[in-house]
Amino acid sequence: MVALISLPNPANEPAHELYEKELRRLKGKGALQRRLLEIDKIRSFRRIYVMGCGRSGTWLFTHVIGTLKDTEVVRKELNIAHFGLFVTKCSALVLKRDKLAYQAIEEIPESIEIAYVIRHPFDVLTSHLPGSGRPYHILPERWLGEMKSLGFLLDTQRKNTKIIRYEDLVTHPVEIQSDVASFFGLRIGVSIHELNTVSNNPTEGPTHRARKLDTLSINKHRREPNKLKYLREIRPKLGPTLDWVGSTYKYDLSLAVA
Repeated sequence: MVALISLPNPANEPAHELYEKELRRLKGKGALQRRLLEIDKIRSFRRIYVMGCGRSGTWLFTHVIGTLKDTEVVRKELNIAHFGLFVTKCSALVLKRDKLAYQAIEEIPESIEIAYVIRHPFDVLTSHLPGSGRPYHILPERWLGEMKSLGFLLDTQRKNTKIIRYEDLVTHPVEIQSDVASFFGLRIGVSIHELNTVSNNPTEGPTHRARKLDTLSINKHRREPNKLKYLREIRPKLGPTLDWVGSTYKYDLSLAVA
């Protein structure tokens, strides 16, 4: 099980305040990398950060990577500094990004490996999240910021970074599971076809429970006229970034009805 590192507490502060203060410190320049080196002197393990724009399949992929053997997955959305608080007895520790993680992309130490999930922009931008208070959860500004962070990963040819297309994940899950395991130097522990057994905790909210590998989730925007209308309205805001993503990841960006 994942465990919090022990912190000195001479002032006898409440634990939650002590760790919140440490998180703020770890966000300082170079602080996280120094902490990781300290932890690795005692016990070394891989650290994998699942990233990608909201509504891109990051929760699905978090469960997929949880099928790998000797891998501990923390099923919460956490900022990168949390790697400086956790230790595990497993070979790999996996955290899932929080909604602001893309803004700190340049500050993530290269010793932390990144699994980045990309999905068709139009399906992302027209995906509904219950409880969000708006029909489509991801606003154009958020998507553009996320794609800028992806561009940074590609432009810098960042080491230890794996890009996973959502569409490949749901249509070729066996191959993607094997490819991901090989990239991160891990072994498959649970068949991808038993994905729903990875997390059966009834206390988890619907967002955190294991998802289905649903091929009908591909190109959903094409089957709903209201979504197509909305996409035509916001397309000018997406500018050349949209064309770049479409070209790079082979997405059809036409807005014709299926």
